[in-house]
Amino acid sequence: MIRHIRKIILTAIILALITTNILTLLYQPFTTALSTAIGTAFGIKTVTSILETALDARVVTLDRQKKTIAKKNQQLKIHQQKARQRKATIRRYGKAVTLRTKKLIKRTLASIPAESIPFIGTAVMIGGTAYEIYTACQNLKDIQQLQQEFDVGKSGESGIMEQVCQKIL
Repeated sequence: MIRHIRKIILTAIILALITTNILTLLYQPFTTALSTAIGTAFGIKTVTSILETALDARVVTLDRQKKTIAKKNQQLKIHQQKARQRKATIRRYGKAVTLRTKKLIKRTLASIPAESIPFIGTAVMIGGTAYEIYTACQNLKDIQQLQQEFDVGKSGESGIMEQVCQKIL
């Protein structure tokens, strides 16, 4: 009878060992549970507990990095919006100066034949010069507005052009 009970117990132990070996090799949650149980029972740091601790630390680090990246991304979006606004402003002022300069060149070229006529040529030259000064003043005004929009300030040269433009405009 004792032999029979002994045989049953040994068979159960062997079957349990074979089952745990198969489960350990094929079923990851069982391996984790078994490792945790052994680590808790004997007070040993198992590979699973070390990996979980390292993983938790990595998650915290990644969360911090994610918040930092989100903040930088928001700052970048603001910077891009400002850059688009600056680009539009520069384009607008550049277009105005370009159109004014083209007009000036056309009128200057058109006035060349009239400048060769006596007496009338002098009046055409004076009128052309006045128009050139007016156009230069308009360009200077646009440049000053552009400097103000970008908070650059004046270039520090308040010369003859500004004095002449103040009288004209």
